[in-house]
Amino acid sequence: VGSRPPLVLIVEDDPNILDILREGLADAGYRPTGATGPEEALAMLAADSFDLILTDAFRPGGLVEREGRWAALATIRAAAGATPIVIVTAHQLADYADFQERGVAAVLA
Repeated sequence: VGSRPPLVLIVEDDPNILDILREGLADAGYRPTGATGPEEALAMLAADSFDLILTDAFRPGGLVEREGRWAALATIRAAAGATPIVIVTAHQLADYADFQERGVAAVLA
């Protein structure tokens, strides 16, 4: 009996990037699913157990607008339990160490 492919939650507000990431991960043998923001990701985390979370750097809007980037990340981190979180962004992040201090496994910029 083989093991199941890892289930990956992608949190990305740009639908084109979300589709590209989903397709690439599926082609690599993962089971990707997507959320368009932190609120949707929280609902998905409550309903399923993921092996990895890939997310952008939480742009303003919704939960981030109300609570701020770090509070939104803390909310996702708490809901994710021990699931690794990896930030994927096209932007240079000056606060890389701040992400790591808040439980992010890696930042891919």
